[in-house]
Amino acid sequence: MPKVLVVYYSSYGHLEVMAQAQAEGARKIAGAKVEVKRVPEIVPLEICRASGFRLDQPAPIAEPA
Repeated sequence: MPKVLVVYYSSYGHLEVMAQAQAEGARKIAGAKVEVKRVPEIVPLEICRASGFRLDQPAPIAEPA
């Protein structure tokens, strides 16, 4: 069974959409186990809010382990 991990970073949500599309395509592979995770935000929260970053992305944070 193939395992696919799609990891992304997206400030405004554009790359989140692309990551979900990649995962959707990978799920078409028979028996594939696909996970989507995101890189944690490193920009301070007040700057994220002032800049209009999309902070409600549902993908879990990727852990190095």
